[in-house]
Amino acid sequence: MKHSFADIEKIIREEKIFKNPEISFFKEGFGNYNYLIKENGKNFILRAKKSTEKQFKDSLKNEFTFLSFLNFKKIEFVPQALYYSDKNNFLLEEFIEGEKISQKNFNEEQIKLFAKQICILSALNIQEFKNFCENNKLKLPKKFNLKKLLDVYGFVRFHEIRKERINRKLLAIVEKELLRIEKIIKSSKINRKHGISWGDVQSEVILGKSNILFFYDFEHMQISTENDLAYIKVHGKFNNKQFNYLVDCYIDYGREKKETILEKIRLSERVIRINDAVWSLMMWSNAESLKDRKFFEKLTEKRIKFLTLS
Repeated sequence: MKHSFADIEKIIREEKIFKNPEISFFKEGFGNYNYLIKENGKNFILRAKKSTEKQFKDSLKNEFTFLSFLNFKKIEFVPQALYYSDKNNFLLEEFIEGEKISQKNFNEEQIKLFAKQICILSALNIQEFKNFCENNKLKLPKKFNLKKLLDVYGFVRFHEIRKERINRKLLAIVEKELLRIEKIIKSSKINRKHGISWGDVQSEVILGKSNILFFYDFEHMQISTENDLAYIKVHGKFNNKQFNYLVDCYIDYGREKKETILEKIRLSERVIRINDAVWSLMMWSNAESLKDRKFFEKLTEKRIKFLTLS
């Protein structure tokens, strides 16, 4: 349920952050409600938890931890993390001024910069991040590899679905694909090193002053063996030409060979697509209204069509 402005004002007064804030609703996502807070001519974003899915209860704390480290490292293309409340589970961030720009409208220089910034994140030192968390008494986020991503967002969700309400034929297809991809992962010989990945890469960024491309929404940021390219391929807005150029730029800035990057993308894409199908199955099984059930049923069928990757 969306918080009322009175609820938000009560919370932030209780936390003694602001004295006379102006509060307005800003944006709703799958996981959070976002509110614009204005005080003394300055703007802030308050992100309040919306999703009740158990595995995401600490996602805003996760975002605060990663953002705090990125701020410590003086990464200029992310917002400042200002405050996190354990008690009320909300995150306060700097409001980034600028206009949103979709990946599909990026020019070559922007694609190149986008690739460079993703490489900057993935190249951050994990041991330094661990030390930062320890020194600042922050909980170290979980580490993920491809198998764990398949387990957490694939198998665990799949087994929690209320099967009696879902098309058994579709369930059988998804289960078979989960097992097939698990087998492929186990046979992969690629050496995978942990780094930091954005996770839920947004298809829009904020174009700020000096043509900075600001990244935002880091609640699904991870310590992961996977780079963000496969997620961008599946959920991004780049056309094929733009995406291929992005990959070339990523390879130029990164430290891995082209064959390794392409193989990682191929395998990660399989995992993302099957996990997407499981997610829509889960949403279908949990849908309360007939409208939502029909929407997620069609989305599930659409996503299953992509599960025949070689």
